[in-house]
Amino acid sequence: MTDSQFAPSVRRVRKLQLLAALVVALLVGRLAQLQLLSGGDYVERAERTRRRVVWRPAVRGGIVDRHGVDLASSAPVYDVVGAPIDVDPLIGLAGSIAWAMRERGETADARAERLRAIHALLAAGERRLRVETKPASLPRLAALAREGRLALEIETHRAGAPELDAEAEFDLAAAEATDPEAHVFALLDVPDETMSARTASLAEIARLLELPLADLEAAFAKNVTRCLSADHPGERRARLRQRRPVAEDVGFEAAARLEEAQSREALPGIAVAVRAARRWPRGPIAAHVIGRTSSVDGAEMERFLEASRVLDRRPRGETADDDADLDAKDLDDGVSPLERAGVPRPELGDRLYHDRIGRSGVERRWDHALAGVPGVRLVERDAFGRTRRVLEEVAPVDGVRVRLALDAAMQERLEAYLDDALAEHGLPGHGAAAAVIDVRDGSILALTSAPRYDPNRFSEDYAANRSREDRPLLHRGVSAFTPGSTWKPLVGLAAGEVAAPIPSRPVAPSGPRRPGFGVGPGAAPSDPEGGEAEPFHFDARATIHCGGTYSPTSRRFTCWIWNEARTGHGPLDLAGAIEGSCNIYFMKLAERMGPARFTDFARRMRIGVPPFHDLPGAASGSIPSSGWSTGEIRNMGIGQGRLLATPLQIARVAASVARGTPAPPSRLVLEPARPFPPEDARAPRFSAATLDALRRGMWGAAHTPRRGTASNPRIGLSELDVAVKTGTAQIGRTVNSAWVMGYYPARAEPRIAFAVVIDRTKAHGGSAAGPVITRLIRWLEGGDEADEADEATPDAIARASEGGH
Repeated sequence: MTDSQFAPSVRRVRKLQLLAALVVALLVGRLAQLQLLSGGDYVERAERTRRRVVWRPAVRGGIVDRHGVDLASSAPVYDVVGAPIDVDPLIGLAGSIAWAMRERGETADARAERLRAIHALLAAGERRLRVETKPASLPRLAALAREGRLALEIETHRAGAPELDAEAEFDLAAAEATDPEAHVFALLDVPDETMSARTASLAEIARLLELPLADLEAAFAKNVTRCLSADHPGERRARLRQRRPVAEDVGFEAAARLEEAQSREALPGIAVAVRAARRWPRGPIAAHVIGRTSSVDGAEMERFLEASRVLDRRPRGETADDDADLDAKDLDDGVSPLERAGVPRPELGDRLYHDRIGRSGVERRWDHALAGVPGVRLVERDAFGRTRRVLEEVAPVDGVRVRLALDAAMQERLEAYLDDALAEHGLPGHGAAAAVIDVRDGSILALTSAPRYDPNRFSEDYAANRSREDRPLLHRGVSAFTPGSTWKPLVGLAAGEVAAPIPSRPVAPSGPRRPGFGVGPGAAPSDPEGGEAEPFHFDARATIHCGGTYSPTSRRFTCWIWNEARTGHGPLDLAGAIEGSCNIYFMKLAERMGPARFTDFARRMRIGVPPFHDLPGAASGSIPSSGWSTGEIRNMGIGQGRLLATPLQIARVAASVARGTPAPPSRLVLEPARPFPPEDARAPRFSAATLDALRRGMWGAAHTPRRGTASNPRIGLSELDVAVKTGTAQIGRTVNSAWVMGYYPARAEPRIAFAVVIDRTKAHGGSAAGPVITRLIRWLEGGDEADEADEATPDAIARASEGGH
């Protein structure tokens, strides 16, 4: 063969050699660039991905009663967690793809178009690709659509958009017939194990937990969607790197199986996290007092961020990342790894994004103390998400235990008695409440509301409870009601106050004055429009005649006994007026005392002012400060009209009568102790004669046959050592609020004071509310109502009052 015949072959070989040399040169050049020019950058990136900040929640503190009985606690729950970017590494490829596109020199428009499509493809959980682009671009985008899992949806928003041409339609059909997923990943040179990591992990978890794989995939997809919904790219990255639940409350045995799989490195990026789930062991018992917790929802997160630091989430617009921004420098320079990474050390008040917060009751008022302080751990992980070593750790500080003054056994009994009273006497929309306090120190032994809800099932029952007419979500124990005749002892205390301040402009008395009652000897009535105030003198032994009706003006007022029997009580002193609950007596007393003196006294008794008992949302009661008409002044004497009071306030009035001095501020929380407000220098001083009359009258109300409003043997109070005052407040033509208040024991040193209200009933105070107290006292004495399960003993009342404080 001649040289001319070999020439073409030689030229082809030389061309191939030249091409091969060029390819080798390009590869060497690229390798040099990666190793020499960009090596430091890649090392830094590797270091950053190796170090991860792990936030550790604190265990929420428990709530117990005065004897240590659990009312709210945090039980360990095992969750399977994993950062979405660890479970499915494909999610993290979007940034690498964008960088590769820049290196290939694609145009900005082409990069944006391709990146949008690929990002949607790689975002786990996305099932549809929505494209808003020109029709000519659809064929290339369609080639990137995931077959079976990701459908192409064409939307046109412009009127008269051009139709697809035949070639584009053909390309779309061809793309549907190919394997676009494999095409995309082949272009990206993604290893097979990376593509299948998510499916393999979720399938293994489903097998170990014996759960449907579809449920796990749906939960994982929901988490990813939430991560990608953030507006700021930095926040999206941070969310994708945060550990999120893959499966919640899996049980101890399932958690153990997962831990064993982790030890075999079978589940990269997956961990078992122990969290403390809130439980209320006694269900609805004291539910309104204890309160409930819930997660912070998205709508209130911004407001919550303003009040507290949410450590694992930054305000909008800031770049937040759980990856620590560390370099490879020597860390032995006195600067801690956490400080170098810019990670804040948790403090009291700091929270984590998934923490539960107190929504009501003690859970809300003591939320910061119960929540504790989160911990943080800076760890080093390998490429598979496994922890290799801990660089620095700050342990969480669990929340404090809150010890209440409540007696859980008494609370449970009282709630059961209220339920029975409602079942017997309640009308549609009814409710009830009761308060029992320690006479000696004001601590709250029981504070009940009926009906109630179960905080363990709050979410499940919320819709039903919201629609119920009797409103079980309402805390009636701290709500204000018209007090009716339980107000009368307060009127008597105000009238008999020692060295009471003289009102500047009282209302002139409109009824006949009697010797020794109402005004000083020889004093003339004051002018309601001006002039000096006349002295007011009150004698608890002086009498007022009750003829059943009272007509100081054209309007006639009646006593309850007139409405019942068309008669009156006759002449009554303060003790007799309390015993028989005479309206006429207290109307005339209110007229002659005037509203200014009484209003000032009531506020110094902490009615109409904010309470001090650690419960949010508590009503202050209501006493008008001005605009008193003569009719309202008479209503002031009998607890009607614009007057409102809570059961706790009425119980404090009873305690004041029992102890002879104003009751101390009500204490609900014993531990942690908090200081009480300083004693008010203007605290009322009660006269001995007035106290004696009130005590005799309240004793007689339960023990004087036929005259006492609670003396009916069917009520049962006449058999007990108790002093009471009943009340029936009209809130409609035929609807009442039935009250009873008092203290026990009456003949010995009083230990407890109480108030009970049955709202929306046709019954009266004694018949509806009286039996509730009868049953409670019998239980305290270890009598007919005692239950062995409650371990009631004859000294149960002493036990209920013990608190170690």
